[in-house]
Amino acid sequence: MRIDPAGKPVPNAAPLRTRRAQPGFVLPGEAHDAAAEAEAPEAAAPAFGIAPITGAPSDPPAAVADDAPAAEHGEAMLKAMSGVQLALLEGTGDAACRTLATLAESLPSAADPGLQAVLQSVAVRAAVVLARAE
Repeated sequence: MRIDPAGKPVPNAAPLRTRRAQPGFVLPGEAHDAAAEAEAPEAAAPAFGIAPITGAPSDPPAAVADDAPAAEHGEAMLKAMSGVQLALLEGTGDAACRTLATLAESLPSAADPGLQAVLQSVAVRAAVVLARAE
């Protein structure tokens, strides 16, 4: 007997949820469900595709190698932001602000869209730091 959502007892009713056989580990000598075993490979497969590994690793694409200066520029902007924050604490923030403003204005473009998005985010953060410094 179970209770329905209205709070009334319901005799001999089927369960609301049916348990699906879960694929997984089975000890030797234990009974196992052939249907669960048949669907185990699909259930265990990842939701995204993974390319098989074939051969030795290759060199990075030329576009990634060309992004090294853009990545270095982004790191320089992050260091300059730290420098501005330290200089503001010391009361000598003018030169550090000019350095950061110069780096933020000359933002290079990157071939990698992810790196380009990070560079733009760092430039926005630099603008916020400079606005607070004024």
